[in-house]
Amino acid sequence: MPVATALVLCPPMLYYDRQLPLELATLLLPGQPLAWLVEYVRADSRLRIEFRRADQKRRWGSIQIYQGRTSPLEVLGQATASVKISADEDYRKHRPDLFVGALDPSHIELELRRHLALCTAAARAQFTEGEGAIHNALLRRYGLLYRDDDPLVAVDSEVRIGFRKDDRFRTGSEHRDAHLRHLKRDLGVTAERGHTKLDGLGILSSGELALVEVKDEHGDIGTAARQLAAHLYTFGVLLKQSGDAAEAINGLVAQKVRCGLIPTTKPLPRLTHSELVAAIAAPEPPSSDWVQRWRAGIGHHLKMVPGVSFRVELWRLSTSGEIAESQHL
Repeated sequence: MPVATALVLCPPMLYYDRQLPLELATLLLPGQPLAWLVEYVRADSRLRIEFRRADQKRRWGSIQIYQGRTSPLEVLGQATASVKISADEDYRKHRPDLFVGALDPSHIELELRRHLALCTAAARAQFTEGEGAIHNALLRRYGLLYRDDDPLVAVDSEVRIGFRKDDRFRTGSEHRDAHLRHLKRDLGVTAERGHTKLDGLGILSSGELALVEVKDEHGDIGTAARQLAAHLYTFGVLLKQSGDAAEAINGLVAQKVRCGLIPTTKPLPRLTHSELVAAIAAPEPPSSDWVQRWRAGIGHHLKMVPGVSFRVELWRLSTSGEIAESQHL
């Protein structure tokens, strides 16, 4: 894939690091107060766990439960040994008493089990079926249900890059807006509007970072391609700044392994290659023309992203989220 020689970079203040502080991650280890959450999610095919950390609300990290593309529960770390519980307003109404302040993590298992049962039963189909279901299946299959020597280890989902203030920008929001202007200038009509989260992030067995966009059967492959182009651009800027992002991604995988969220008996692949992989994943029945149809949908959108070396992979998924067939563009 050709690489343009000129790219105007935003100042080096993009960040991505979702590793949990030690105090919060420890709560998920065997014998600790939140260890039950790992087994609860593993036993329910609708659910998965992701780690979150950001400069403001999540500065002490959080453990977020997803059902498809919606989140019925988030456990927020605190400066002390306590935690707080958060969720969207639609889920709070089931157990409003859980959201009133700091809680002792050793005394909330029964209440959280009841809350999760109520929320999963009441979740809206628009978030849990269709694209949400296949998205969840793919991430579970290569995360919670990972098998040694799989082609992919799932690292994260609903991925968002953060922006901080620096000597040029007074706020992170100002910095983000400048980055988006650069993105639209350099990608033109390929820049996807209104899509700020990458569906999935993974490390291939070859050591490359895979940026994954998921569609359901008959989903718009062209939209996935435009979204990936925008994410490739942003990750290209991020990874050029320093090696911190690569270490954060490898560290996140190691932390999930320790917490039992990625089962393995062998060393997992580490992010070692600078080339990115743009992957479009969707369920398709076996056929002779699916690659041709996807290539037509992608069109020119992934021909080149300025300043980024990448290749494109097309993943035909089974309904269980398995990569049934992989093809290069």
